[in-house]
Amino acid sequence: MNNTSPQSNPTRGTDNSRRINSQSLLAGAKEILIQHADQIYRLRETRSGKLIMHK
Repeated sequence: MNNTSPQSNPTRGTDNSRRINSQSLLAGAKEILIQHADQIYRLRETRSGKLIMHK
């Protein structure tokens, strides 16, 4: 049984994908920048608590 909390550590889903809690990823910020290859993406939490990613 996996007792790892998704809030503190990444875990593996059934399809071997990683699950990371958004609160851990944002770490108190409303927006973060993610670099993927040579592109920068902006991940933002909206006022209603949803996540939006822009290139």
